[in-house]
Amino acid sequence: MPSWIEERFIDTNQNIDERGAWLAHSLRDAEVSYMSMLDKGATPEQARAVLSMQLKTEMCMTGFIKDWEHFLSLRLEESTGKVHPDMKNLAKMIKDELSQLYKKSSKKS
Repeated sequence: MPSWIEERFIDTNQNIDERGAWLAHSLRDAEVSYMSMLDKGATPEQARAVLSMQLKTEMCMTGFIKDWEHFLSLRLEESTGKVHPDMKNLAKMIKDELSQLYKKSSKKS
């Protein structure tokens, strides 16, 4: 099963439901369109317009501990209102990663 199919599209038997199948179909079409645009001379920035918001993205971010605490409070405690589920999941992953890094650095001290 493709890793980019979200859990909300998978039933209890680990089958992709109809919504997930439509998502997979549209993402494949977007990839074909993107690659075709590149082949026709479009820049990646121009071709990116046909891509879905559901694509995997890699980022590198830095910040002071207080900055990360503030970000996590906004996204996990929803102190400014309802948070998009994808952002909340990302914040949980960041919190887990920072917790592991903090444990490792505490052991060295």
